[in-house]
Parts: sequence; structure tokens; C-alpha cells
Amino acid sequence: MLTFLQFLPNVDRSDPEAVYAYQQNITIGLWAGMGPAFLWGAVASWMRLSYFTVHVLRKFKEAPPGTRAKFIYRFRDPREVEIVARCCRKWVDEDTLDKESVELAEKVLRAGMSLLPKEPYMVILMSSFLIDVQGSYQSGYTVLQTAKKLRPNFLERFAIFAREQAHTQKASSGKTGQAADLVSYVEYMRNYRLALRAHTDALIAIKGFWKLLTRHDVSFASLANAVLQMDTTVLQAEKVYRQVLQRHVGSWRLMKMYARFLEVIKNDPWSASHWLAEGEELQAAEEEAKNNVFSDLDKVELEEGEGEDNEAIRKAKALRAQMEDVRAVVVINAKAIIQTVNQAACEIFGYAKNDMRGKNVRGLIPSPFADHHDQYVASYVATGKPSILDLTTEFVALHRERYVFAVLLTVTKISGVGEDSTFMGVVEPLPKSEDVAKCWVMATGSIISVDAVFSDWFAFKPEDLLGTYVSGLVVEGKKLEE
Repeated sequence: MLTFLQFLPNVDRSDPEAVYAYQQNITIGLWAGMGPAFLWGAVASWMRLSYFTVHVLRKFKEAPPGTRAKFIYRFRDPREVEIVARCCRKWVDEDTLDKESVELAEKVLRAGMSLLPKEPYMVILMSSFLIDVQGSYQSGYTVLQTAKKLRPNFLERFAIFAREQAHTQKASSGKTGQAADLVSYVEYMRNYRLALRAHTDALIAIKGFWKLLTRHDVSFASLANAVLQMDTTVLQAEKVYRQVLQRHVGSWRLMKMYARFLEVIKNDPWSASHWLAEGEELQAAEEEAKNNVFSDLDKVELEEGEGEDNEAIRKAKALRAQMEDVRAVVVINAKAIIQTVNQAACEIFGYAKNDMRGKNVRGLIPSPFADHHDQYVASYVATGKPSILDLTTEFVALHRERYVFAVLLTVTKISGVGEDSTFMGVVEPLPKSEDVAKCWVMATGSIISVDAVFSDWFAFKPEDLLGTYVSGLVVEGKKLEE
């Protein structure tokens, strides 16, 4: 109707009265038609929403476990998946989603992923659910990376960019202590790069000066210019460091970098040691606060009647009790990287806490078991099917001195889903006897592990025995083989 109003078909444009009458009729018709059109659109939207809310959701609720997505409902567009998933929302209170509703929404989204795996919007939708609803930040970010390979449009690329910036901010906040929000994070990174560039310029100037001195013939003017350039860049770097450190007082990374600048470029080891000590003190305090996840548990005051229902606090208390136990406790993430250990673990395995944190847990497991451990963890993260979780198994552990000892191992999942999972292993050494030496042998007769007593009896280092045949250590080798 707007088109008719503009182009006036079959109207004599030379007659103003005819044009005015035509425009008036079209305008009245336009205004009169907006009400029914709006009402029809509202009814159509309500019917479509009701269809998804009642019909489609009922199919997912009543579908037997293991039913393939295409036999429940065949989605044709990611926005249909989003509508159905949003219809699942049900709040227990102002801040808590109903657990069953979250599981139903996850079922809907996974169905959408199986039916529309090549749609960037669908992948972004799944990533947002993992991050915002389930709190599985690492899993969500991993899913998000696949969307970048699916030719997203402009808006989808912007959504990916925003998520990646949030992920970078989150990853860097633990290292810098400065990224309270995106603006402060960007400001910190800008200043950090500024200091790094000034530091690099000073090193390049020093390199240029010493390169001149290696020549057979060098003019006094070029040498004077090199010295001037070196002094200028060093003073500029000093100025930049001072300014940046005033803005980011608590950044141990900047402090340690400045200490390196003072030691290598300024040749001031005394000042460098002061800044280095201060930076290491801040880093140690930050790591202690990050890893000591149980220190503030005693300060939590539960309201009456809520203590028994708070599952997170019960798990934290149980985990703290394990950490204070005489048994070794090792907490790892979904990539098998050690997050924290108790003092008993340090004593049993022979390592300091700082030597264990951040290392792969396979360093505590003898070969060949260590060779496949990462695959076991990755398989559970991908499929959710446990193999040894919540079971107590007799196993072998590897000491720092490379001998093995028998233990009872219990592995439990304590938090997270997917790639945000956190696992706890409780290791209890089995009683040792000085009259018994233990040797673990493959079916082929090759030795894979020995304990300290065995190593002492046979006067071999543990690493010297690995891969050798046990028949070579006994007098009657043929009888042993039989």
C-alpha cells in the first residue's frame, strides 16, 4: 500500500483533487489494515510458540533415552532450536534454574547440533549455553572454535569475537590481577605491550652499538650516534616502565619484566633484586590464594535449614577433609594437569608442591600406564562414560627417584562438565615389608616397574631395569619361563 501511495497507479497526476482523494483513501486503508495485520501476526506468533512449547517439548520429554534426534523432531533452522531451548527455562528462584529444565534444554540443543552441525549460529548457540547456563567456560570456548571454520556471517563473526575477547580477559585476569572488566583488561594489555616495545627497542639499540664495535673500521660519528641512540632508548624504556608500574601496581608480571630490564640493560642488580623479590612475593600470594580453595570454608555461615541441602558446600567440606588426611590427594583438570595437592602427596611422591602444580599427572604414573592416561581422560570428557571413577583399585605410583610403589587409588569427579571437569585422586600407599621385593612384569617377561626394595636387593637403579627381562636376574631362568 505504501508503494501505491508513492507511485499513484491509474491516477491522473495532473488533477490535484484526484491525487489527494487517492492518497487519502490509501492512507485510511493503511491505518485500518494495521490493526488486523498486527492481531493476525500476534496470533500466528502465539500459535507457533505454543506449537514449540507444547508439541515439540513434549516429544523431547517423552522420548526414550538414546533416541536419535531426527526421530524426535527434525529441526530445519537453528532459530527453531533456540526457541525450543528458551521455552525450557524454569526458575527455582531469582538466580537458580531448575535442574531438570537445564537438562531438557541441553537435550534439545544437542539434538540441534546433530541435525545442523554445519550451521555457525547453532554452534554459537551451543557454546553460549555451555558458558552462560552450565558455567563450562573451557568447553564452550572449544565448541566456539568450530564455528569459525563454518563461514559465519558478519553478526556471527562479531558474536564469536565478543566471546573470544571475554575468554582472553578471563584467561589473563588470573595472571595479571588487573582485568576486572574488559576496559581495564584492554588498558592493561596496551600498557604491557608499550613496556615490552620500549624494552625491545633498548635491546636493539644495545645490539647495534656492540655490532659496530665488531667492525675493523668504525667512524667516531657513527659510534657517537649509536651511543646516543642507546642512551635515548634506555631512558625512554625507563620512563615507560615507571609510568606503567604506577598504573598497575599489583602486576607481578610487569615487576619481573622491569627487574629483568634493570639487571640486563641498566646493569643495576641491586634494584633488580628488589623488584624481582617484590614481584615473586605478589605471585606467590596470588598462587596461594588461587590454590588454597578450602581456606575460607570455615568462614561460611550457613543459614538454618540450608546446610544439608547445599551440595556444593558438602563437597567442599569432604574434599577439604581429604586434603587434611594422611593420604595423598591430587586434583587435576580435564587435561590431566595437576591443580593442587596436599602435603601428604608431596611426602609420598617426593616432590615439592610447586614442582607438581601445572604438570601432567602422568609424571606420577609409571610406563606403560602413563602412556595411555591422557587418552583415558580425554575419552571420559568426550563420552561421559567412566571406567575407574568412584572405584578403589590397586595400582602403582612412581616416586621422584624413579622407583614404583603399590597404592590403593580412588578417583572421583568433584565438579564441572566436559572440558571443565575436575577430578580428585586419593592415593594410599600399601604397607611395605622389608622382606618382600616387588617387580611388575609384562606377559612377555620384560620388567616395567620395580619398588625400592627390589632395586636395593639387586643393586640396580630402577631405570636400568626397565625393559630388561626378569629371567636375566635369576639363576634358573628356564624354570621361571616355564
